[in-house]
Amino acid sequence: MAGKNGVEFLMEVNRQNSEEFVREQDRRWLYRKIHSTEIAALKCMDGRLNLSLMTETPLGIIQPYRNIGGKFSLGWYPFQQAIHGWKKYADSKLRDSVVLVTYHFSRGDTHRGCKGHNYDTEAAKAFSKGLKDQFDKVYNQAKEAQRRTRLFSIQVGIETDFEALILHGENGQVIDLAEHHDASEEGIKKLLESLYPSIATASPNVIYDLIPLIKGNISHIAKIRSSSRMPQELDHKEWILAIGRGFDWLHLPNAALIVGPWQNDLAGPIQIAAGLINKNFESGATDGQKPVLLTSGTYRDDMEEKVLAELKSQYWRDVTVDIIKNNFKNLYDNMEVMTTTVDLNTRTVNIIK
Repeated sequence: MAGKNGVEFLMEVNRQNSEEFVREQDRRWLYRKIHSTEIAALKCMDGRLNLSLMTETPLGIIQPYRNIGGKFSLGWYPFQQAIHGWKKYADSKLRDSVVLVTYHFSRGDTHRGCKGHNYDTEAAKAFSKGLKDQFDKVYNQAKEAQRRTRLFSIQVGIETDFEALILHGENGQVIDLAEHHDASEEGIKKLLESLYPSIATASPNVIYDLIPLIKGNISHIAKIRSSSRMPQELDHKEWILAIGRGFDWLHLPNAALIVGPWQNDLAGPIQIAAGLINKNFESGATDGQKPVLLTSGTYRDDMEEKVLAELKSQYWRDVTVDIIKNNFKNLYDNMEVMTTTVDLNTRTVNIIK
């Protein structure tokens, strides 16, 4: 638990993550030089879902998009624009791209699964399959074949006890990497080619670029097993309400509810998330930790982008504070507020005074 000053605690978490991110710059550069495919992951806000850790890849290789329950839709205009911009960047670098459409569950206890889907793994699985189908419909491979770069989508389960990936193949095959022990590059290559024959045919380079993720996850699972680590319990003591983008550094189990700015109207998701934080606070589940509202906008280089990031963060703060003030007075009276931007070059959080 952070202690009563959540802002100081979160700034320290960010400092440590930012330092690690900067330290890995050379490793990241070398990795991208060898494996150029752009990879994004659509996932739940659950802090346990740290795919960089699970795949033993450098920070910043897998671009995360996080929302409650891993729920997204290409029908949402802001999400459309985000994916379009991400793919346009990949295209500009002549890189293929892969979207990992994820769901998560626990093999040991249903209630360590996804609260966003009411702990119903089959519902979470069905939702992720439907989202993958949206991507396949939009980025139809017959059309993509006429282009120099392509976007592929893959359905992936994340089992949180062993932190294992579950690969869903094109023809209904399902491979649980906790039960797959061939970590040789040739063995993994054959596995991926059998699961994704259309990708292997159209872009064999993508298969090559997925090998390190699978190899890394098999290695990571072995380390989890050898450590005899107890599964991380899902106590639902969330005390941070995070709104916006740039939360790659915020991997704290059961601490934050993240609402990404992906759908047209954020009022509904914000009210639901604020209600959950309020319930935790009033029930004493947060062990005296004061709740924190954290809003964030992101920028890279130019000053205009930084100012726009500040305005976004301030806007999300004002909207969220208004919803909380009108619906959860006690939460409003006890809440700390962090209005921030994140420098994507370093992942450093800057508090807007």
